[in-house]
Amino acid sequence: MRFTVRHLTRYDYSAPIRLGPHVLRLTPRGGTASGGGSVIAQTLRVLPEPVARRAALTPEGNPVTHLDFAGETQFLEVESRFTLDTHAPGPLPQPLPALPWPPDVA
Repeated sequence: MRFTVRHLTRYDYSAPIRLGPHVLRLTPRGGTASGGGSVIAQTLRVLPEPVARRAALTPEGNPVTHLDFAGETQFLEVESRFTLDTHAPGPLPQPLPALPWPPDVA
């Protein structure tokens, strides 16, 4: 299945402010070992334009984007768009592993 996501966040401030460093968690995690999906297209738009942008991975393997800003602004706008193709997971292993608790526990 293919789907597209658009996420838009905008902050408007009543007076000029200085933006501190930001960490964005808006990048899809594609190409997983379990075959969960693949990223077809991706854009990340940030206004005002950051003076530095760095992509990184968390220890768990999730993509993040680090942003640094300079100067003052009266707004911050972040727009993330991406398209993913998802894939059905493979068949479950047979026999299924035992649960770590009795099956009659509700």
